[in-house]
Amino acid sequence: MTGPLVVDASAVLAVLLDPGRRGEQAARHARDARLVAPDLLGYELLNVLRRRRASGRLTTRQADLAVRTWDELPVELWALAPLQDRVWRLAHNLSAYDAAYVALAEHLDAPLLTGDHRLAAAPGVGCTVVTV
Repeated sequence: MTGPLVVDASAVLAVLLDPGRRGEQAARHARDARLVAPDLLGYELLNVLRRRRASGRLTTRQADLAVRTWDELPVELWALAPLQDRVWRLAHNLSAYDAAYVALAEHLDAPLLTGDHRLAAAPGVGCTVVTV
Protein backbone atom coordinates (compact mmCIF):
# COMPACT_ATOMS: atom_id res chain seq x y z
CA MET A 1 0.00 0.00 0.00
CA THR A 2 1.26 3.45 -0.83
CA GLY A 3 0.84 6.54 1.33
CA PRO A 4 -2.33 8.51 1.96
CA LEU A 5 -4.44 9.87 -0.88
CA VAL A 6 -7.11 12.44 -0.09
CA VAL A 7 -10.19 11.83 -2.24
CA ASP A 8 -13.00 14.31 -2.79
CA ALA A 9 -16.61 13.61 -3.70
CA SER A 10 -16.03 14.01 -7.44
CA ALA A 11 -13.25 11.40 -7.39
CA VAL A 12 -15.30 8.91 -5.37
CA LEU A 13 -18.33 9.49 -7.60
CA ALA A 14 -16.15 8.74 -10.63
CA VAL A 15 -15.17 5.42 -9.04
CA LEU A 16 -18.78 4.62 -8.10
CA LEU A 17 -20.61 5.76 -11.22
CA ASP A 18 -18.32 6.32 -14.20
CA PRO A 19 -17.52 3.13 -16.13
CA GLY A 20 -15.43 5.16 -18.58
CA ARG A 21 -11.98 6.72 -18.58
CA ARG A 22 -12.51 9.02 -15.56
CA GLY A 23 -13.75 6.18 -13.39
CA GLU A 24 -10.89 3.94 -14.47
CA GLN A 25 -8.32 6.67 -13.77
CA ALA A 26 -9.78 7.42 -10.35
CA ALA A 27 -9.88 3.72 -9.44
CA ARG A 28 -6.29 3.23 -10.61
CA HIS A 29 -5.04 6.11 -8.42
CA ALA A 30 -7.03 4.89 -5.42
CA ARG A 31 -6.31 1.17 -5.76
CA ASP A 32 -3.22 0.85 -3.56
CA ALA A 33 -3.49 4.07 -1.58
CA ARG A 34 -4.66 4.70 1.97
CA LEU A 35 -7.82 6.67 1.16
CA VAL A 36 -8.52 9.64 3.41
CA ALA A 37 -11.18 12.38 3.36
CA PRO A 38 -12.86 14.93 5.60
CA ASP A 39 -15.97 13.48 7.20
CA LEU A 40 -18.16 15.71 5.03
CA LEU A 41 -17.48 13.32 2.13
CA GLY A 42 -20.36 11.01 3.05
CA TYR A 43 -22.85 13.86 3.17
CA GLU A 44 -21.68 15.19 -0.19
CA LEU A 45 -21.92 11.77 -1.81
CA LEU A 46 -25.37 11.03 -0.46
CA ASN A 47 -26.62 14.44 -1.55
CA VAL A 48 -25.35 14.02 -5.12
CA LEU A 49 -26.81 10.51 -5.32
CA ARG A 50 -30.15 11.78 -3.99
CA ARG A 51 -30.22 14.60 -6.56
CA ARG A 52 -29.35 12.29 -9.43
CA ARG A 53 -31.99 9.79 -8.37
CA ALA A 54 -34.62 12.54 -8.01
CA SER A 55 -33.78 13.95 -11.46
CA GLY A 56 -33.90 10.53 -13.10
CA ARG A 57 -30.17 10.46 -13.92
CA LEU A 58 -29.90 7.39 -11.67
CA THR A 59 -32.45 4.70 -10.98
CA THR A 60 -33.22 3.84 -7.39
CA ARG A 61 -31.37 0.57 -7.90
CA GLN A 62 -28.25 2.36 -9.22
CA ALA A 63 -28.31 4.87 -6.37
CA ASP A 64 -28.78 2.12 -3.77
CA LEU A 65 -25.87 0.15 -5.23
CA ALA A 66 -23.66 3.26 -5.17
CA VAL A 67 -24.53 3.84 -1.49
CA ARG A 68 -23.72 0.22 -0.60
CA THR A 69 -20.45 0.36 -2.54
CA TRP A 70 -19.51 3.67 -0.86
CA ASP A 71 -20.22 2.07 2.51
CA GLU A 72 -17.66 -0.66 1.72
CA LEU A 73 -14.87 1.65 0.54
CA PRO A 74 -12.01 1.83 3.03
CA VAL A 75 -11.92 5.61 3.43
CA GLU A 76 -10.51 7.02 6.66
CA LEU A 77 -12.66 10.02 7.61
CA TRP A 78 -11.25 13.03 9.48
CA ALA A 79 -13.16 15.51 11.64
CA LEU A 80 -13.00 19.23 10.94
CA ALA A 81 -11.47 20.31 14.27
CA PRO A 82 -7.76 19.85 13.49
CA LEU A 83 -8.21 21.44 10.06
CA GLN A 84 -10.58 24.30 10.83
CA ASP A 85 -8.09 27.19 10.90
CA ARG A 86 -6.57 26.21 7.55
CA VAL A 87 -10.02 25.60 6.03
CA TRP A 88 -11.02 29.10 7.08
CA ARG A 89 -7.91 30.64 5.50
CA LEU A 90 -8.43 28.71 2.26
CA ALA A 91 -12.11 29.66 2.16
CA HIS A 92 -11.16 33.06 0.73
CA ASN A 93 -10.55 31.33 -2.60
CA LEU A 94 -12.45 28.05 -2.25
CA SER A 95 -15.73 26.83 -0.87
CA ALA A 96 -15.37 25.58 2.70
CA TYR A 97 -16.11 22.10 1.32
CA ASP A 98 -13.24 22.18 -1.18
CA ALA A 99 -11.01 23.86 1.40
CA ALA A 100 -11.54 20.92 3.78
CA TYR A 101 -10.13 18.48 1.22
CA VAL A 102 -7.17 20.75 0.47
CA ALA A 103 -6.46 21.37 4.17
CA LEU A 104 -6.45 17.65 4.89
CA ALA A 105 -4.12 16.94 1.96
CA GLU A 106 -1.79 19.68 3.17
CA HIS A 107 -1.93 18.39 6.75
CA LEU A 108 -1.02 14.86 5.65
CA ASP A 109 1.41 16.00 2.94
CA ALA A 110 -0.65 13.88 0.58
CA PRO A 111 -1.97 14.40 -2.93
CA LEU A 112 -5.63 15.28 -3.48
CA LEU A 113 -7.54 13.29 -6.11
CA THR A 114 -10.41 15.24 -7.67
CA GLY A 115 -12.50 15.61 -10.79
CA ASP A 116 -12.60 19.38 -10.26
CA HIS A 117 -10.05 20.96 -12.59
CA ARG A 118 -10.71 24.44 -11.15
CA LEU A 119 -9.53 23.25 -7.75
CA ALA A 120 -6.07 22.45 -9.12
CA ALA A 121 -5.69 26.03 -10.36
CA ALA A 122 -7.09 27.79 -7.27
CA PRO A 123 -4.73 30.25 -5.58
CA GLY A 124 -3.30 29.26 -2.21
CA VAL A 125 -3.56 25.49 -2.67
CA GLY A 126 -0.49 23.98 -1.03
CA CYS A 127 -0.83 20.34 -2.03
CA THR A 128 -0.42 18.30 -5.17
CA VAL A 129 -3.76 18.04 -6.97
CA VAL A 130 -4.33 15.07 -9.28
CA THR A 131 -7.30 15.51 -11.60
CA VAL A 132 -9.28 12.80 -13.35
